[in-house]
Amino acid sequence: MNSLKLGQGFAREHDLGRVRFVQMNLFRPAFRRQTFHLVISNGVLHHTSDPRGGFESIARLVKPGGYILIGLYHHWGRLITDTRRAIFNMTGDRLKSLDPNLRSLMASDAKKRAWCNDQYKHPLESKHTIRETLEWLKTAGFDFVKSIPSSHLFRPFDPNEPLFEHEGAAGNAEALLTEMGMFFKGSREGGFFTMIGKKRP
Repeated sequence: MNSLKLGQGFAREHDLGRVRFVQMNLFRPAFRRQTFHLVISNGVLHHTSDPRGGFESIARLVKPGGYILIGLYHHWGRLITDTRRAIFNMTGDRLKSLDPNLRSLMASDAKKRAWCNDQYKHPLESKHTIRETLEWLKTAGFDFVKSIPSSHLFRPFDPNEPLFEHEGAAGNAEALLTEMGMFFKGSREGGFFTMIGKKRP
């Protein structure tokens, strides 16, 4: 509820009259099927008891020709975070300086607390791969559009590139190598990746 209150306060402060906030169960949405042109679930599904079931539930809300964007923790990208979590638990949350975001002089104490709680204190967390979620999209009737990071080797994400422009999925070998590389990138980013799909007519 506190997150919804913060969102409502932001909307009032910035006169965002067309924004609505609704509290509901992810697995029993309060909306009819095929209601939205875009559905975003960023950093939510991997904190549920059934991430794929949650995805299938919200995927039904997308209109044909519409898009879904999901952000998940990556299987290999979380290994460094998992190691730090074990160290923090064994030392009573000491040695937090092992996390580059927690030792940053630029971040406020509130941001550091939020990062620590988000990365290390959730009671439920699952991890996934790009290749796994490609199957989720396909089964739910979506064509793959883009992943961030890209499933293609040596193709860094450009913040100025069109987000919903189709990039084409990499082959299995290339995608595997790219995903293995997420082990080294996961330290600062928390091992997070994003997938975008377009619903077939």
